[in-house]
Amino acid sequence: MRSTPTDSLWQRFQKRELPSLLLWLDRQTLPRKVSALLRRLAGGRARIDLYFAFDDPYAAVALPGLIEMIRDQPVRLNLYPLARRGLAVDPAAAQRLVHAVRDAAALLQRQGLSLRRTSPLAAAEVRYLAEWTLYAQLQGQDPAAFAGRALSRLWHDAVDPVDQVFYRRLYAECYPGLPLPDHCLRDRLDAHHRSLQQRGHWDSPAAWVEGRWYFAHERLPAIADWLRRLAWLP
Repeated sequence: MRSTPTDSLWQRFQKRELPSLLLWLDRQTLPRKVSALLRRLAGGRARIDLYFAFDDPYAAVALPGLIEMIRDQPVRLNLYPLARRGLAVDPAAAQRLVHAVRDAAALLQRQGLSLRRTSPLAAAEVRYLAEWTLYAQLQGQDPAAFAGRALSRLWHDAVDPVDQVFYRRLYAECYPGLPLPDHCLRDRLDAHHRSLQQRGHWDSPAAWVEGRWYFAHERLPAIADWLRRLAWLP
């Protein structure tokens, strides 16, 4: 039997063409595999770009998961905190925020964790956390140290973002000194939002992993599998 362009994967399997199809799919990843090999030989690392927002409960799933996944591995995690996210026109935005809290709680429950915060947050309430994360990064610090702990306190422990004194203490536990006011930080956060859109995505937590986009909170196993295929993870 001869296949046609409209044949389904199952039809190709029935015609015993699946091995050739899998070989074709593998060839599409071959350039990535070669690139990964050359970078490893040169002492390089894989790269994950994570765009995330503190008002997004899914970020409290994604960031800790990625940190744990790449611990002691040759993978660099670049953080892009967001003060704006989502589609410009979304008639179901309010309902989507409520569902996100419930879904994130369910995802964490599977890991034996809990989400004490049961209601959505407004982006304006936590903008300062995004600014402080960016400030730490610009000071040459690892922004994940603060961002991961702040997300945990915000969503797992439900510490009110109004309590900036608490989050300042948390920042001081991560880095020397405290964040200083910097009007340029808002412009940089807006640049992150534009960058996300220009790269073809729109919402948090979006992870660009070696040429592929993932919604990181629900695709952590797929991200790990992709990095293993490229031999960045054991």
